[in-house]
Amino acid sequence: MTLIAISVAAYVLGAASPALGDSLFTNFAAATWLIRGGEIYRIVTAMFLHAGFFHVAINMYSLYVLGPALERSVKSWPFAGLYFGSGIAGGVAAVVLSSGPSVAVGASGAIFGVFGAWFLHGYRTRHTAFGDAMFRQMLALLVINAVISIGVPRISWQAHLGGFLGGMFITWVWQSLPRESNTVAMRTAVGATVSVVGLVIAWML
Repeated sequence: MTLIAISVAAYVLGAASPALGDSLFTNFAAATWLIRGGEIYRIVTAMFLHAGFFHVAINMYSLYVLGPALERSVKSWPFAGLYFGSGIAGGVAAVVLSSGPSVAVGASGAIFGVFGAWFLHGYRTRHTAFGDAMFRQMLALLVINAVISIGVPRISWQAHLGGFLGGMFITWVWQSLPRESNTVAMRTAVGATVSVVGLVIAWML
């Protein structure tokens, strides 16, 4: 709910004051050439900016649907680590895989990370009735989103792919931890480590 509130507040402030909205985009959007120039903070700040009402609405609705159950399962700090780790992975992928200068905003990379977490969980529990149903649903959503990401202009499929893989990786590490080490602190550390490594890679570009 905190992540949703920040994103919605940023949109409302920008919509209420076009000058402020332009300033937010100018100073905090993920412009690939500026990130390569050292402004790596843009990878994080761009996660809370959105290009229009539909953009923020669909992203925040997706987070509202996919996020709470996962957060209850892993606890809030690990969920935040997954969210930021996936979002940063998506931002780095967008910089690395973009063919030319581009500007991106939105939480899609982070949300695809949450989606990736559910996808992996469904795959690993597909031998159960609930897991099989979840995996089939996640697979269908993956195909639909892949088509949309590639076929619709001005959508960063690179950020979606990077975020999805980042979320799957973090979840895989969580599930691979020994029972005695699978604590809230350790799960949080995994997401934080992925976030830091992603920012270091961006800084080195």
